[in-house]
Amino acid sequence: MNFLNGVAVLEAYELVIDAIESSKKEGSDNIEWDDAYTFLHNSMRDKIMNAYNWGNEQPSYVKDLFLLFGEMLSIMQDGKEREVAYKSIINSVKERIQYLNGGEVMVWVNVYTITREYGGAEEGGWFYDWRKLSDSKHCKYEEAESVEASLREEHGNGEGNISSVLGGYEVDICIEGYRGASRSTCRPHYE
Repeated sequence: MNFLNGVAVLEAYELVIDAIESSKKEGSDNIEWDDAYTFLHNSMRDKIMNAYNWGNEQPSYVKDLFLLFGEMLSIMQDGKEREVAYKSIINSVKERIQYLNGGEVMVWVNVYTITREYGGAEEGGWFYDWRKLSDSKHCKYEEAESVEASLREEHGNGEGNISSVLGGYEVDICIEGYRGASRSTCRPHYE
């Protein structure tokens, strides 16, 4: 059972991994801790400011994001003080998030089909993109890229050209912290 908001878990996990990856010394398992800490701090600040701006819509997301960022900064600080190697800090991050979350970091790999639809005759005619959820798989974070590749093989990139009068569709595959839903639910109005 997962206790934390899935989107917050995914975003915090990815930010920490990105900070560590970007600060890894070339050719070794050592990390430039000041660079990693600065990268993570700046990324978290930006993410928290964005979360604060729309926090009333998702209070559990904002609360869990703050909790996770505090924990991740603590792990990074501890790693810096002990000069922990790359694999050790990655394992510490993963174990702590699993503990807080009550299990593995799980994600959804969502497949969206995008078509271009005719909106109306105003100003010579206008069109809009319609996004429909086609498929969705729940998996561990570590398996997401292979699941994405298998879904890409299964669904392809689309057919035709959505900008052409002959039509067609595109396929967009996203790794997200929640099960996808059709993002287009009503026809937009011309403004």
